[in-house]
Amino acid sequence: MGSIKRPAAALGAILLGACVSLERTPMSKGAVEIGQRTAVLVFPSPGPEIIELDTKIETAAKFVPGIGLVVQGAQNERDLAASQDLQKYLPKWRAQETFYPLLMKELGTSGHPGRLLSAEEAGITPAALHEFNQAENLLDWRLRYYIQNPNRPVPRNYSKLLSLDDALILEVNLAWGVNTDGEGNATPALSGVIKLVRANTMRTLWRHEETVDNKEGTKTLYEFKAQPQDLISKYEEMMPDLAAKLAQSYSKNLKEAGIFSAPQPEPAPEVAVSSPTAVAASSPTAVITEISTQNYAAPSSSPAATTPETRH
Repeated sequence: MGSIKRPAAALGAILLGACVSLERTPMSKGAVEIGQRTAVLVFPSPGPEIIELDTKIETAAKFVPGIGLVVQGAQNERDLAASQDLQKYLPKWRAQETFYPLLMKELGTSGHPGRLLSAEEAGITPAALHEFNQAENLLDWRLRYYIQNPNRPVPRNYSKLLSLDDALILEVNLAWGVNTDGEGNATPALSGVIKLVRANTMRTLWRHEETVDNKEGTKTLYEFKAQPQDLISKYEEMMPDLAAKLAQSYSKNLKEAGIFSAPQPEPAPEVAVSSPTAVAASSPTAVITEISTQNYAAPSSSPAATTPETRH
């Protein structure tokens, strides 16, 4: 994949604004109606993301007017090149297929008052999902979908799907990669931005970001390139934690908005209850008694035989 041809200053300005977590106020009480159709969608990044921690000089330079934008732009290009290099060693991996069932399980107990649906249940085709996640490369994907980009207020236009006119979209943009320290050490990391969107108006009702990492799994980039499946395994190990964090944050906001719906307990399995007579008849004691009665000969009710008289 080639690098996007953008002015470094303009690109840096966009990404600098994204470094600050900009979360909306809690969703309004009418954000989700009881039983409202809610399509849950997961959109993975097109490749691994390598983020190198800033040096002290780079951190200081970002606060210098004019220079900061250039430094940030150069870092973006450096990280993109490193990400593309790592991707060449990794096997093809469909992160959403592993993450999606974990997320749905957690959302099922989040207190969402609507009806959670898969893309297929909501009438969204695989082709449409593919189109909704188009990007030139990883950096373009982050600019389009992951960060709050004022140049792209509507990154995915769900309103063009008439079947979603009455629905909500709960989407997760899933990013995976490593954080590096500039000395060749890499820490596996996952992050996700979850958004609740009203499909027909494309209004974002709520947004939140969570990250997890595996510091104990830190290795050199060379080791991960030599054993790429080890890196994929570490991502899969972190996915349950990320899914739980996203769902817990969503649940918290539902409670703050006063629209939390307590999950209903699963009904207990029905147990067939037989009549007392049938239970007694089927008991081991009853069976033994019946068999014993059948094998026992009752005494005769005829008069007892008399002893013959002795003749003298």
